[in-house]
Amino acid sequence: MARNYPADTRGQRVLEELYEKENVAQLQWFLKHWKAKKDNPGKPLSPAAIIETPVPPINEVLPHNLLQKINESKQKTAQKLAETSVNEKPESLKGQDKESTCDMYPPDPQTLRLLFDGISKEGKGRVQYLRERNKLNVEQKFQYPIASSMIYGWGNTALLTNSGPQQNRHGRERVIEESFYRRTGIPFIHCEEMI
Repeated sequence: MARNYPADTRGQRVLEELYEKENVAQLQWFLKHWKAKKDNPGKPLSPAAIIETPVPPINEVLPHNLLQKINESKQKTAQKLAETSVNEKPESLKGQDKESTCDMYPPDPQTLRLLFDGISKEGKGRVQYLRERNKLNVEQKFQYPIASSMIYGWGNTALLTNSGPQQNRHGRERVIEESFYRRTGIPFIHCEEMI
């Protein structure tokens, strides 16, 4: 059979569920068969006798040491749930208000007024507001990198220098090459501009 590449995750999940259902069915059949054989030793079993036999409870099947571990883990999780209330904030969010939990910094009032200034068709209102917000650097808009693509250059705006009369909007400077690499390879000690 041909291999699907890149792999289809939905198909994999369907197969996992099918395998799991199959394993559960096999285990249930085994437990019923085992229970029926245990109840009627030495007698041939009919399919009806196996089907009518209920699945034994878990404490009859598992050894005592495993049952103790399962009970201990259940007690620990119950204690943790009892300690943390549903309405209570997590410790990391305690002392923070609603605004500080947002990903973006709130706009200043002057920029916010642009939002209600006119309509987008005329180039005012939302369009003007978004243009103003777009002029800011990513580090001035967001508290921390949200996407993995933002992590790459996060904190390197201080390394950029105005090389000419105008700053190019789409990078024309080699920040990484000039500050990190050498002609002979990667330096062991970073230069002063990096810190």
